Amino acid sequence: HGNCPRTSGGVKQVLRTTPGKVYAVNFLYWGGHWDGHDTDILKVIMGTKTSTFRAGRHHEQRLGYSRALKGRATFVAKSTSTPLMFWSGRSQCIDIDSVVVRPQLEGRNIVKNGAFNGMAHWAQYRHHGGHAHMHVISGNKVMHLHGNCPRTSGGVKQVLRTKPGRRYNVRFIYWGGHWDGHDTDILTVIMGRTTRRFGAGRNHEQRLGYSRGVHGSTSFVARSRRTPLMFWAGRSQCIDMDNVVVAEQRR
Repeated sequence: HGNCPRTSGGVKQVLRTTPGKVYAVNFLYWGGHWDGHDTDILKVIMGTKTSTFRAGRHHEQRLGYSRALKGRATFVAKSTSTPLMFWSGRSQCIDIDSVVVRPQLEGRNIVKNGAFNGMAHWAQYRHHGGHAHMHVISGNKVMHLHGNCPRTSGGVKQVLRTKPGRRYNVRFIYWGGHWDGHDTDILTVIMGRTTRRFGAGRNHEQRLGYSRGVHGSTSFVARSRRTPLMFWAGRSQCIDMDNVVVAEQRR
């Protein structure tokens, strides 16, 4: 943004992305001396995620191209298009260059039957009442985590072969259900010692069709050669899910 000591602004581009994929954003940036020899702040906005970067007096553009800082951020795409914005506020004088966005490299999918063609390779997990079984959404088979869900709880489990110390990306699609009312249903994902929770509201119920599924993603660091992976929902948390992918994260 020109006249940066008294203005604010930035640039934007909408990227074509694959839902559930992890993307790395790399770029160069400098601070500016026009507002004094201070620390200038750059915000990088990737869909719903924002990362903040700082450039001090030793990385001002007046010192030359070689004094640039190398910025890196990652985001998980939630749709087929993701807006990417570089922005700085008033009196934050920033120059940027060499922006590169690439999918993060991954190994093969180590989940067996992640598309839920039946229960093969999956075990029932912590059920109180109805068991996990198959549902169909828009002609696609999906996993319903516990039958009679308004009054039961439960999920599914698979033990993965992992490499200790390596980070793994976990991706999946999930829907809430209307059987317990039009509320927010909670899915719990347990990866060894790591637990994450995901919500699906009334606009992402299975009755609305396959395309209304939520793309969930998380990651974990393996602590041993065998890591249990569990998808679980509590009483009155009606969850369907599909397309589970677990892949080693590589740079």
